[in-house]
Amino acid sequence: MKKIYFMIGVMAIMLTASCGFNNENQSIQVVVTDDAYVFEAKYPKGKTERVVAYIEKQLNDDTFFASDEGEKSGAVVLKDGKNFRIKSSQGFLEIEFRKQENSETNYKELVNLCTGIREELK
Repeated sequence: MKKIYFMIGVMAIMLTASCGFNNENQSIQVVVTDDAYVFEAKYPKGKTERVVAYIEKQLNDDTFFASDEGEKSGAVVLKDGKNFRIKSSQGFLEIEFRKQENSETNYKELVNLCTGIREELK
């Protein structure tokens, strides 16, 4: 019985320790279809402030996110007509926009925004 408790304890410690070593993992995925463009980034939480600052600078809106933690979720329509959905939290960002809901110019600007975010995360 003592061995079982010991093994459970060892596994719990290993699990806890392994979670702490994943802080530098990062993945960026872009899916482009005939109808939509989806950008998804998972990155270390420590890079969130940089991503938030970049997005707010590019959108020319200091209050796009409520805080430096970058939490936001839902549909967004900007003054210039850009229309997209965003889900974000510390270490995670997803931007999705439909091509038919945006002009060609706005589409290109949103693609450039996502490309810039990718560069910020390097």
